Amino acid sequence: MEATITTWALEFIRWFAMFIGAFGVVITILPSPIFGFLGRFKHLFLFHFLAVAVRFLFGAALLYTASQTKLPEVVQILGYISIAAGIVLMLIGRNRFIRLIAWVARLTPLVHVVVGLVTVAFAVLVLYAYH
Repeated sequence: MEATITTWALEFIRWFAMFIGAFGVVITILPSPIFGFLGRFKHLFLFHFLAVAVRFLFGAALLYTASQTKLPEVVQILGYISIAAGIVLMLIGRNRFIRLIAWVARLTPLVHVVVGLVTVAFAVLVLYAYH
């Protein structure tokens, strides 16, 4: 069973990192539609739930598989950061989450481009660690 969990965790990390990287490229090229989307859907409970759940799942997968990477210490730190971010998003509650997303959506286009580039860099780091 452990091999199955490890295999699943490794595949989840690879696919999620590719998705994050592609999302970062789109944010860098066309930030307005993406952040407009975030602004429109910030009130959905599912959006908040997924923001928390994905951070927990990604962080747990990073921690579980860190020893099998090129950068185990870095991956472990990223795993803890991801779980901590999930905890913070869970504890801030719905109203503060909605305000946070509204604030992010209102940032200037230049900041959105920087966010996209940082997102791509994060994805590249994770993919490198797992390659």
